[in-house]
Amino acid sequence: MLLGGVVGLAAVLGYQAWDAERSDRKRAEATLRDYATIGAEEFERRARTLVLPLLRLSLQAMPGAPGYDAAATAELPPERLRRLLLGQQPRVEEMFACDCLDGLRYAFVADLRSGAVAAVPMDSGRGQPPPAALTAWIDQTMRRQARVLTGELAQVPDADGRATAPSLRTRLALGRYTYGFHTGAPDGVPRLLAYVLLVDSTGTPRTAYGYESDPAPWLDPIFARVMQDDALLPPSLLRGITNDRVLAVHVLDPEGRLLFRSAARFDDAYAVVDTMAARYGSLRVHLAVFPEFADELLVGGLPRSRLPLLLALFALTTGLAVVALLQMRRQQELARLRTDFVSSVSHELRTPLAQIRWFAELLRMNRLRNAEERDRSLRIIDQEARRLAFLVENVLNFSRGGQHAGRVKPEATRLADEVREVVDSFLPLAQARRVRVELLTDERVHAVVAHAALRQILLNLLDNAVKYGPVGQVIQVGVEPGPAGTARLWVEDEGPGVPEEERERVWEPFYRAERDLGSPITGSGIGLSVVSDLVILQHGQRSIETGARGGARFVLDFPSPETPRPSDASSPHERLLGTAPAATD
Repeated sequence: MLLGGVVGLAAVLGYQAWDAERSDRKRAEATLRDYATIGAEEFERRARTLVLPLLRLSLQAMPGAPGYDAAATAELPPERLRRLLLGQQPRVEEMFACDCLDGLRYAFVADLRSGAVAAVPMDSGRGQPPPAALTAWIDQTMRRQARVLTGELAQVPDADGRATAPSLRTRLALGRYTYGFHTGAPDGVPRLLAYVLLVDSTGTPRTAYGYESDPAPWLDPIFARVMQDDALLPPSLLRGITNDRVLAVHVLDPEGRLLFRSAARFDDAYAVVDTMAARYGSLRVHLAVFPEFADELLVGGLPRSRLPLLLALFALTTGLAVVALLQMRRQQELARLRTDFVSSVSHELRTPLAQIRWFAELLRMNRLRNAEERDRSLRIIDQEARRLAFLVENVLNFSRGGQHAGRVKPEATRLADEVREVVDSFLPLAQARRVRVELLTDERVHAVVAHAALRQILLNLLDNAVKYGPVGQVIQVGVEPGPAGTARLWVEDEGPGVPEEERERVWEPFYRAERDLGSPITGSGIGLSVVSDLVILQHGQRSIETGARGGARFVLDFPSPETPRPSDASSPHERLLGTAPAATD
C-alpha cells in the first residue's frame, strides 16, 4: 500500500507539473497568435493604404470619358480609352515602382439599372471582343458588390482634397461613389476588376466603370512592398529582424485561390486568418509566425515540454517501487526459507542427538543385557555421531558460501582411493536403510581435487541417493575417464530420478521437486547446493542424467592433471560394499 501511495503521489505531482507546463505553453502560444493577429491587421491596413491610391490613380482618367451609359462608352475608340488608362502608368510607376497596369486587358462600363455591360479591349486596338462569360461575370460581380457596398458608400476625396475635373464634380452632385476591386476566375482565367461604383442621390446603384486585369502584376507589388516596409510587429519584438524572416503571409481570394505568398513554407502552428473588407475583394490574409522564432518574440522563450523528463521520472519512481516490492517479496521468501531451513536443520540435528543420548544413557546406567547389545549401542552412537558431524559440516560449508575459494586447495589425486575412503566412512549411515554401495572404479583415473571438498561432495550425493531411493537399493559409485581429458565421478541410485525440466533447479538452495512437496522426506535443502558450489570452485562441471536402472545419475567432471601419477593397476577395480565389511581386491 505504501509503495502504491508513492507511485500515486509521483503520478499526481507529475500530472500537476505537466498541467502547469501545458498551461504555460498555451499562454505562450496564445501570445504568439496574438502577435500573428497584430501582424495580419497591420498587413491589411498597409495594403489598404496602397490599394486605394492605386485605384484612385489608375481610374481617375475614366470620369473624363463622355457619359456613363454603356452605349456612349461602347462608342469610345478603344485606342483612346487605352491611352486614357495607360496614360496613368508613369505616375503609377513613380508612386509604386511597379508595372501594375501591364496586365490590363479590358475596360468596361456596367449600367446597373439595365444590366448592359460594354467592354473595350486594351490590347493595342486589335479589337478582340470580350468573352461572353467575362461580361456576364462583370455584370453579376458589380451587382453583388453594389448590394454589399450601398450602405457603406462614402465620398472619397482625391489626394489633394479637390475634385480634379468638372465632370467629376457634376457626377458627385448626383450621388456618391467608392473605389474597389474584386478577383475571380469565371472562365478559368484569374481576373481582377478595378472599379468605381456610383449611386444616385436616392441611394440607388447606377453605374460601375473600371478595367479588368491580370491579378499578379496588380497585387504582387503591393503585398511585396508591405512585407519589405517597416516591421509588421512592434520593433521592440523584432529588434531589426525583417518581416520575411519571422512571418509568412499567404493571400487567397474568397474561393481559396492563392494570389500571393511571401514564403514557400507556411507553418500553421501559430497562424491566423484575417479577411479584408468587401471593397478590397474580401481577400483572406493568412499570416503565420515561424516556430523557430518563438523564443525571439517571447520573454524567456517558448516553454519547453517537460513531458519526457516527467515520464522518465515517473518510470524511474515506478521502477524503484517495483524493485522495492520485489525485494520485499524476496525478503519474505528468504524469511520463509530461513524458517524452513532452521526447522529442517533442527529436526535433522535433533534425531541423531536423541539417538546418541538414548544409547549413551543405556550404557551409562548399565541396562544392556549382554555384550551384543552394548556393541550395537556403540555402533549406533558412532553412526549417529557420523551423521551429526556430516550435517554440521554441511551447514558450515553452506554458511561459508563464496568464502570456500580460499579454503579449497585442489591437488592431483588418484580418484579411486579418495572415493573408496569416503564410501567406507559412509557405510554405517547406509546400513540404517539396508542400502548397499557398489564401487566401479578405474584406478588409472587422476583428478585435481581438494580432499575435504571431495569428501563433502560425495557424502552429500550418497546421502541424497539414500534419502530418495527405496529401502534395500544398490547405489553405484563410478570413477572413469571423462570427456576432453577430464576425470568423471558419478553416483547412481534406484529412485524415481529427476525430471529433465528440473535438473538445473535442484542445484539451487532449498529447492524441492514438485512431486516431493507433499512427501514425508525431510532434509535441510542445502546438500546439492553445497555440491554445486564445491564442484564449481574446483573448476569442475556437474550434471544429472537418467541412470541405466531408471534412477538418477549425478555426474561430476573434474580437471585431470597434465601428468597423471603412475597407475598401480591396469584395469578397472570393482568391489561390492554392503552391510558386512567387504574385502579389498
